[in-house]
Amino acid sequence: MPSTADDAAQPNEHSPLLSSEADSLNHIPSTSEQNVPTVNIRGIFHACGILLAAFTISFDVSYCIANYSRRIASDLSELSNAPWIPLAGTLSDAVSQPLYGYFAQSLGRERPVIFASSTLTLAFLTCFISVWLWQLVVGRIIFGIGSSGISLLAIVMLTDVIPLASVPLWRSVLVIGQNLGLMSGGPLGSYIAATTNWHVPFLIESVLATCATTILLLAFKRVVKETTSSLARPLTGLNRLDKLGLTILPLLILAPVAAITLGENVLAWDHPLVIALLAMFIPLLVVFVYVEGKVAVNPLLPPRIFKSWQTIGVLICTALSVWARNQLDIHISFYAEVRNDSQSKFADWVLACQFF
Repeated sequence: MPSTADDAAQPNEHSPLLSSEADSLNHIPSTSEQNVPTVNIRGIFHACGILLAAFTISFDVSYCIANYSRRIASDLSELSNAPWIPLAGTLSDAVSQPLYGYFAQSLGRERPVIFASSTLTLAFLTCFISVWLWQLVVGRIIFGIGSSGISLLAIVMLTDVIPLASVPLWRSVLVIGQNLGLMSGGPLGSYIAATTNWHVPFLIESVLATCATTILLLAFKRVVKETTSSLARPLTGLNRLDKLGLTILPLLILAPVAAITLGENVLAWDHPLVIALLAMFIPLLVVFVYVEGKVAVNPLLPPRIFKSWQTIGVLICTALSVWARNQLDIHISFYAEVRNDSQSKFADWVLACQFF
């Protein structure tokens, strides 16, 4: 019987074990053959805004650590209260970070980031016009509110707007930008303060923060047009916010941190205010756990995450490492001032060496 086209298509003992179709299925395309997405204009705008904001925050932190006692507090005749300048921002940063995470999950990430960047501008302007120490402390509190949002959401935002293949590169750029700010804030900020006055670096930082906010706002307009859900979600979910949790959590964090800060730097440990703040912690914790576990529809901090010993271990290790790092960052500059001549520039450069 003569063979037909259909018979020829059927496999037989003369057919190859791997056909051309199978070869095509097993073929792994090279990088040049893959349609790797490129970074679009929106992604570039987001990345530039985030990088500029992160650099400005790092520059400010390094500048303040290097100058908060010998130049700023001394000029304000408040040397005994100098520790409040770096501590105020640390307190508000600790309170604000969980709130940013919650709002980013509920409302999208773009609005919290723009709010954080705008808050930085307000913080730097408040520091710039400060003529009393406690006015400057208010500015540092506002700074902590803004910086916590950028620090928390920077990498998450880059992951949202940058193609997956480019994320490691842009994360590295972000880290480099932050470290450049940390390395230059001490010597460069101190030089500007020495040649003008300590207010001027804050003015420069406010300009940089305003530029970052403007860039992020331009990117946000494109996000709204493209309706990217993870970045700009509708505001209809506001009624599901955990309002009780949002009220209790800042108090829960602030009470013990403020007590420890006051007890170490300002008041005696047996002072009534310190004792009252420490005593507030347990009742607030009990109420917060009850609200999050039993009352909240969309809990701010679901209790189930603490059922894992691995999670608890990571949190403890993180707390200890951050505590140790803060001790070094805050005290090494002061130590360098004490050990060197008042005219020496070593204290300006010691932080740059550390961050390098």
